[in-house]
Amino acid sequence: MESSIRSYVSRHATDPELGVNSIVRALCWSPRYVRTVLQSADTTARDLIRRERLHLARSRLAGASWKAYSIAQIAHSCGFGSHASFATAFRREFGTTPGEARRGHGRRLR
Repeated sequence: MESSIRSYVSRHATDPELGVNSIVRALCWSPRYVRTVLQSADTTARDLIRRERLHLARSRLAGASWKAYSIAQIAHSCGFGSHASFATAFRREFGTTPGEARRGHGRRLR
């Protein structure tokens, strides 16, 4: 069951409206069941979505095909509402800034 949620989140990570309600609708499960499944995996929908988006953004920051895009554009393309919230979450998750990650100068990313 958890894999169904993770798969859906992975496929829809760029959707800015992605949240527990869209997961519930897509999987035809109750909100309570989705929360229970994720709680048993020691996570929440919000954390799962944030992590998926951050990993997608990190990949795009390193990708040659995304070099022409600003960090803010990449953040937005990954579903983040603001550059500031993205930068804060990125640093918290990976221990480096998006700019440092793009230049390859950050600490070794986890």
